[in-house]
Amino acid sequence: ILLLTVFAIIGFNSCQDDDDLVFTAAPEAEFTFVNTFLDDYVLNANAANNIAERFVFNSANFNTPSPVNYVLENSILGDFTDAMSVGGQTTTNEISVTVGQLLEKAEMAGIGEDESGALSFRIKAFLGDEGTATEFSYTPIQLINVTIPSQVWRSVGQTFFRFAGQSGIGVHHL
Repeated sequence: ILLLTVFAIIGFNSCQDDDDLVFTAAPEAEFTFVNTFLDDYVLNANAANNIAERFVFNSANFNTPSPVNYVLENSILGDFTDAMSVGGQTTTNEISVTVGQLLEKAEMAGIGEDESGALSFRIKAFLGDEGTATEFSYTPIQLINVTIPSQVWRSVGQTFFRFAGQSGIGVHHL
């Protein structure tokens, strides 16, 4: 009985020390995009509600059994010191961007009609709420080349039609 009492005292004492443990979730490895991006995205304002691209990526691993949240970020400067979220937070491995969202980002980047330029995107992964998360993991930066064609008005009889610029080989028109 004395031996059993000693084990019980040691056992209760050791449980008290476990209360001070703090678990920190840290990303285990870098995660990346798994889809193939087009060489150029020709953006037509008439198709603003169409999906321009789906950013598909593998899961970030924080080595803990908690759901991982993802946000698509855009940077006008390209270094993400000015990172802005595009759309909302998700727990899935796919984030869609519309033609309208790309047009908005292109305008913010100073890309005008009849011009081309590159937009920078990445996925940010974290556990819990974005505002209180302490550990983040990021995909490599993905440049999206966009072209905004000039909008031309042509009349046929008394009806006017609006057309986007000419298409090129290997260019995806949206």
